[in-house]
Amino acid sequence: MPFLDHLEELRWRLVKSLGSILLGAAITFFFIDSLIDLLIRPTRNLSTPMDLQVLKVQGMFMIKWGIAMIGGVVLAIPVLTYQLWKFIAPGLLDDERAFAPMLVITTIVSFVI
Repeated sequence: MPFLDHLEELRWRLVKSLGSILLGAAITFFFIDSLIDLLIRPTRNLSTPMDLQVLKVQGMFMIKWGIAMIGGVVLAIPVLTYQLWKFIAPGLLDDERAFAPMLVITTIVSFVI
């Protein structure tokens, strides 16, 4: 495959990966209030309760989108792994491709955890 075709393949893999991250972030943002509640729940057992303070006008919005983007990456891990494998696999030798089942199993276990 010529060099420019490799770049075109990489571009489409990156577009699909970013699309899956953004879709995951949108799904996460839909549940953001319950996620923030889940994240601050351990602090309720402190002797002096913690209050969230936002010092900038856009502070809470940026916190919510930051959590949503992290959630989007977490939700997109299977798609990211698949896109990475589909880009790398054609350049591997047969004995190097033998590591694919271990990669798939490790990714699924990590995603579930």
